[in-house]
Amino acid sequence: MSIQLCNMDSSQGKPLHNELTSNMESAELYKMLTSLALQVSSLGHTILELQQEVQLLKGTVRPAPEPAYPEPFVMMPERFAGSRASLLCFKMDCELLFALKPRTYATDYVKVRASINLLTGQIKSWAHQLLQEKSPVLDSWETFVCSGRSHSYFQENQCSQI
Repeated sequence: MSIQLCNMDSSQGKPLHNELTSNMESAELYKMLTSLALQVSSLGHTILELQQEVQLLKGTVRPAPEPAYPEPFVMMPERFAGSRASLLCFKMDCELLFALKPRTYATDYVKVRASINLLTGQIKSWAHQLLQEKSPVLDSWETFVCSGRSHSYFQENQCSQI
């Protein structure tokens, strides 16, 4: 389609000699518009079909199944009152628990808070203070265990032996 701009006679407001011209007959234009309308309609149907397929696929997606085996029953470690002599035993018991129940104790967050639940006395008060302060010591199991050496119950070199 070719369109030319019109020159206007400013005194009469009418096109002079360059009128709007078209290289297409109105019948050709009608055929093109009809063809485009059919294509748009076809695209609309295709979109509906794709949306239905997406809904079907969403229905078939399921969460990953649980492992075929359950985590074993493991006794909880004995409560820890802060004695230097039993620190290594407490740490090893906790690590055995974590190793045997990897889904339950998957993060350091859970490990640290579960072990705090096993503390008693002044060492528990110390750990609760760390919780209240949102201390970065609580971000890692190893850091938490080693940080106890700054507590009055532990010697300065206790963690290097653990």
